[in-house]
Amino acid sequence: MVPALIFSLLSLLIHRYGKPTVARPVGWSRHLLFFTALGLSGVLPLLLTMVQKGFYLVPAFPFFALALALLASTPWRHWTNGLRRSPRAYGWGLGLAWALVLLSVGASTLALGTVKRDRDLIEAVKLMGERVGPHQTIRIEPVLHERWSLHCYFMRYYHISLDRKPIDRSYYLLREGVEPVADGYRAVDLPAVRGYTLYEALAAQRFSK
Repeated sequence: MVPALIFSLLSLLIHRYGKPTVARPVGWSRHLLFFTALGLSGVLPLLLTMVQKGFYLVPAFPFFALALALLASTPWRHWTNGLRRSPRAYGWGLGLAWALVLLSVGASTLALGTVKRDRDLIEAVKLMGERVGPHQTIRIEPVLHERWSLHCYFMRYYHISLDRKPIDRSYYLLREGVEPVADGYRAVDLPAVRGYTLYEALAAQRFSK
C-alpha cells in the first residue's frame, strides 16, 4: 500500500507542477473522498479493539486502491494522451502492458499448488484431516484456541471445526507431549505430524461429532 501511495502522490505532483492539459472529471473529488472514507471505515475501528490482526485490514484495501487509482488517473490520462499522438510510442507502450499482463498470469499459473507459508502445518492438517474425515468437530486443548491458522486450514481443507469446550468427542487434538485430560483416548499413529498429537476415542466409546 505504501509504494502505491508514493507512486500516486509523485504522479500527482509531477502533473500539478508540469503543464496539465487534461481536466479532472466531474465529481472526481467526491469519488476520491468516498472511496477513502470507505477504506478508513474498515481501518479506524481496529484502533479501538484489543485484537489487532493484519488480515482484518484486507477488506479495506480495494477501496484504498480505488482511491489511489483516482488520485493518479488525471496525470496518467495526460501522459497516455501524449502517447496516442505518437503511434510508434503507443504501440510500444501497449505491447509492454500486454507483456506484463501475460507475465503476471504465467507466474501465477506456475505458482499454483506451491506452498510457501505454513508448509509443515498444512501437511499436518491434511494428514489429520484424512484420518478424521470432513465435517467433523475436534476437541482441542484451550491453549490451541487462538492458533487461528490451525482453525483456518482445518476448515478450508476439510470443513472441520475445532472446539475447546470440555465436551467428549471422537477426536482430541493436543500439543505434542501433552497428555489428554479425559480418559478413553489413544494416540493416533501419525509420525509425519510434528508439534501436535491427535487422539481418538476408543472404539467402545465413540462420541458425537
